[in-house]
Amino acid sequence: AFPLSRVALYGRQVLEAMRYLRLCGLPACGVHSANVMLAAPLKSSASEALKMHCKVSEFETSLLGLPAYSALFARPRPAAGFSFTVARDVLAFGHLMYEMLTGSELTEAQLATWEAEPELGGCAARAIL
Repeated sequence: AFPLSRVALYGRQVLEAMRYLRLCGLPACGVHSANVMLAAPLKSSASEALKMHCKVSEFETSLLGLPAYSALFARPRPAAGFSFTVARDVLAFGHLMYEMLTGSELTEAQLATWEAEPELGGCAARAIL
């Protein structure tokens, strides 16, 4: 699991990437922990190391008409002839946030218990937004 400050930083960057893809007419519902990469700056000083940023890949699957990857089989898929919705983007982002906060993959449609770090307190979303 990442510390809350890193989750907030990376979550914000992923949201900005998802917003950009949506503005370009591409769904970002394929966002998951396997296609969000951490990239360090080219210069390798100590202060530069703190400026790591995220990159989102695999958005091209939507261009090819391939189904979005889903580690969670309960994730809804659009029926033929229907478009992607913002709700699917939100669901994909929520799955990513869960995995960053807990350090484990989400394998159930409903959680019996929340296993995040106690330092998270109330709502981690406030730190991101």
